[in-house]
Amino acid sequence: MKNLIPGLQGEIVGDTLKLKDNYSFKRILSAISGNREVVPVVLNIKELKSNRSNNQNRYYWGVIIPILANYFGYLPDEMNEAIKFKFLRKGGTDKLPTVRSTTSLDKMEWEEFMTKIHIWSLQEFGIIIPTVDDYYNN
Repeated sequence: MKNLIPGLQGEIVGDTLKLKDNYSFKRILSAISGNREVVPVVLNIKELKSNRSNNQNRYYWGVIIPILANYFGYLPDEMNEAIKFKFLRKGGTDKLPTVRSTTSLDKMEWEEFMTKIHIWSLQEFGIIIPTVDDYYNN
């Protein structure tokens, strides 16, 4: 069976599915059905995570990474990799570790990630990183 609908997005509101692009959906339905009355299909629904916001990303790359990279003498990309390895590493002793991408974090996971970085940098190295509020209010 072919997948003919590449990632149409929408929302479930109550008991109703609301597509973000009804026009494309109707064009796809028309193309699939052709002149046939009935066309059997399967609808797969996948819940999307709420990824980190652009402000969270700008704060990470504009505040946290430069402060830590300067302290440790790393380039920004190197610092990002080191931070990910420190806090987003997965895997036990019997298999090689993997490192999650920061883009895979939802907003709640992102906030936990930021909190861990703040606590670690302060406790281990005495580095004070401005909070998001301090950064955006100053």
